[in-house]
Amino acid sequence: MLALLNPMTILGVLLALSLIGNGVLYKIHTNDLQRIGGLKQATKEARADAQACSDGVKKLREAGVARDKHVAEALKVAEAKAHAADARADAILQERPINENLCDSALELNQRKLRERHP
Repeated sequence: MLALLNPMTILGVLLALSLIGNGVLYKIHTNDLQRIGGLKQATKEARADAQACSDGVKKLREAGVARDKHVAEALKVAEAKAHAADARADAILQERPINENLCDSALELNQRKLRERHP
């Protein structure tokens, strides 16, 4: 019992407890630093992924605008062609027979249309 009351023994026990406590704190601190490093890396990767996604959305938006312009131009061209075809059809439907023989008139009309298509 006297050996436990010795100041050197008490100091040794306290130093040992301090050493054990410092070891535990070091281990906790090291684990925290590793988690912080992992979280920083995950944050950096998440930001890179988000930027890649934003860039992809921007490219898709630009492609959509370009496609819309192309489609609008194609519709204008198709509408002009449809009006021209409609006008030609109206002109053909309003033509009168060439003579009294309707078969000869139809034959003449067909031959004229074939010549127009294949000059």
